[in-house]
Amino acid sequence: MADSESIIRDKTGLKMYLDHGALEGEIYKSGFESGTTDREFLDHVSSLQEMNTAERIVPVLVQYIRKEGLVPGDQLPPEKKLGDIIGIGHRALREALIILRSIGLVIARPGKGWYVGKFDPVKNLRFIAPVLQEFCQSDWREVMYSRLANEPVIAYLAAKSISAEGLKKLEQSLAEMDKACQEKQSRRYRHYDRLFHQIISEECGNGILAMQSSMMAGLFYSMTWWAPERNMVYSVAEHKRIFEAILAGDAAAAEKAMAQHLRDGIDWFEKHGVDVSSGQDS
Repeated sequence: MADSESIIRDKTGLKMYLDHGALEGEIYKSGFESGTTDREFLDHVSSLQEMNTAERIVPVLVQYIRKEGLVPGDQLPPEKKLGDIIGIGHRALREALIILRSIGLVIARPGKGWYVGKFDPVKNLRFIAPVLQEFCQSDWREVMYSRLANEPVIAYLAAKSISAEGLKKLEQSLAEMDKACQEKQSRRYRHYDRLFHQIISEECGNGILAMQSSMMAGLFYSMTWWAPERNMVYSVAEHKRIFEAILAGDAAAAEKAMAQHLRDGIDWFEKHGVDVSSGQDS
């Protein structure tokens, strides 16, 4: 197995070394510019060596898809050929493909092979919410303050970039919230409340913020599905202010309205002494 010196010398193609031996084949090195120092490059190699086999291969596959210009619906080479191209064994490749399938980046078609999927971070990463809830012991305060740091900026950006279709969807979700409020249908109200925020995040034009918002919203609603309903009339009014600001293209007003909405939510939970982590009123 080559040592760190030989890894540094081979800066045209990163050779990743696995616990079971050398990973043959050169790896796309698109993330490094020609001015990358040896220390920076070696630090990156060391970080890769801390990952398991499949985790090391995932970024290689992602880079392969991008460099080959593959788009959703395009077929990947057969597994044996793909393994030969990037220099990995069948088992490790299959594990990496399964990881990518779990987030929607690739899809498997029985009898046909693997295809590039349409990756939508807002929708494809929702499954992380219950994992965070159960194993990270996050409480509603952590989630709400994370939303407060995230969603006002999203509303600001959405006011600048929302599409006509996005505005139509947002208006429809608001109308459904209003209807659910009038009919006192709290579960239906919660559904369209979540959809309202989801639409704004999808229309903000920033995929990272949208992904974060999706995870936080999923975590929040999974934590609070049972909690006593807030005053829906007041809540609808808050959402209307957010919508009107976005409709007017007033980014500052949209940011302010969203921040106020979330702060009011925090105050409501604090006032009612609701312990959403245990499912009981305190």
